[in-house]
Amino acid sequence: MVKGLANEKCKKMHIGNCHHQKADYFMEGQKLKECFEEKDLGVLISSDLKVGAHCNQAFLKANRML
Repeated sequence: MVKGLANEKCKKMHIGNCHHQKADYFMEGQKLKECFEEKDLGVLISSDLKVGAHCNQAFLKANRML
């Protein structure tokens, strides 16, 4: 693996509403970027675990197909 490449692909996401316990995570000495939504295996996952963003994305895709 090319050094530094893993940092570009890895992100951190805090799940839930407990924002006071946010911690910084490091990989190879570099701080990981924080994200609030991430698409994995075709499913949009948000940090609050609500499905609204995923449903909206599916709705918009279906409307484009029509």
